[in-house]
Amino acid sequence: AYTQTGGEFVDRLLAALRAAELEGGDIRGRQSAVLLVSGTPDDVAWARSVDIRVDDHPAPLDELQRLVRVGRAYDLLDVAEARARSGDPAGAGRASLESGRLAPDDAQVMVWRAVGLAAAGRLAPGKALLAEATATNERWPEFLRRFADAAPQPELVAAARQLLEP
Repeated sequence: AYTQTGGEFVDRLLAALRAAELEGGDIRGRQSAVLLVSGTPDDVAWARSVDIRVDDHPAPLDELQRLVRVGRAYDLLDVAEARARSGDPAGAGRASLESGRLAPDDAQVMVWRAVGLAAAGRLAPGKALLAEATATNERWPEFLRRFADAAPQPELVAAARQLLEP
């Protein structure tokens, strides 16, 4: 399964874990899974490119795979932000969309995508995403208010405040 699966190293590892499970897996049953990938040989010994652990879960490989996708979605939010800062709004939009595709039900991904959309002048779709996130947790607007007040990323304060306007 490892050699017959394309994609990134992590995807091939997940395929190998799934194949092992199909062959019987742990004789005690399904309970936990870990995915730990060290950095490159040039990295410090404790560097990890992936370090995810799922304990006491009825479907640990499913959860492990979901967490890998969510991690990739957050990485893509960073890519979107970097592209926006470098003057590549189209690239930022593509990275943001892909982030949402990887983690469509993750409210925090929705909120940061909303901020990015508002920062790019696309306020209506940003507000729609914020509304979708707020439907899962009514505290997201308060989070954005606090974020804007604290201004840890001053370049996003105006966008956060615009999302909160009626």
